[in-house]
Amino acid sequence: MSLTPRKRPIRIEVRVETRWLLTLFVLVWSGMAWAMTGVTAYGLLTTPSRIPQLWFLPLVLLAAGIVSASWIVWQLRGKEVFEIADDAIMLWHANAMFKNRLFLRLEEVESIHAEEDKDTPWWIQRQWGIGGGAIAIAHHGRKRRWGIDLSPARAERIAREMRRTLEEGLAALK
Repeated sequence: MSLTPRKRPIRIEVRVETRWLLTLFVLVWSGMAWAMTGVTAYGLLTTPSRIPQLWFLPLVLLAAGIVSASWIVWQLRGKEVFEIADDAIMLWHANAMFKNRLFLRLEEVESIHAEEDKDTPWWIQRQWGIGGGAIAIAHHGRKRRWGIDLSPARAERIAREMRRTLEEGLAALK
């Protein structure tokens, strides 16, 4: 058994561009959802027999409020993180309520390349900023996209660096 010094993991972080008008709209909508949740919950707690079918409404409003709050946090502070350690690749969303994590061993990665995302609808990717990406990481016959707001030139530079680091990691494993 040989002990080789562990290399420091290579980490790339990309900040999400805030869509201010949409963030303001979702913030106002979220405030209304939280207010409706409170009013409905209060009404059901004080007179539960009045409308027994409404028990699910506060739960639905609560879930909608949590999802919208998560989206607001993602827009204001979100970062996409890509990290290559000695034998694995990790992708996740930093500064977000839902991290959307992916862990792959280096051998599982088929390719990393920059390409225009034609699979994600434009209104989801560009307007909402929640899907897609300029870099495709192929694994197990599927693609995981990364880098929602990257320009094509920057995406190509980052993809080249990712490929080089992946190749070095694979060579070190052999």
